[in-house]
Amino acid sequence: MMNRTTPTRALAVRAGPTLPIGIDFLAYLADAEAVNGNGTPTATLIDLTDASPIDGMLSSPPAVKGTVVEQTVTALRAGHRYRLEVVIRPVAGKVWAAELVIEVPR
Repeated sequence: MMNRTTPTRALAVRAGPTLPIGIDFLAYLADAEAVNGNGTPTATLIDLTDASPIDGMLSSPPAVKGTVVEQTVTALRAGHRYRLEVVIRPVAGKVWAAELVIEVPR
């Protein structure tokens, strides 16, 4: 199985609001591959500040819009850092993971 991780990116946002965050996988897909070609994308959110529970902070499953996977996050806390990881499986045996660090200033 081929597993790859895209370069980690960072994003600064305000605390509290509901935000759709999109990650575009176009540059990582070969011809005839699709974001959801071998299964639905998955998303995981981790609180990097103090390992606080993140229950309910992913307000819906990831949505596929062409080559973009959009994940809605909500109730982010001021002063915390989070890591959003989105995993796609474009074809059997191939897995791509994209990580986004979300900074929420005080």
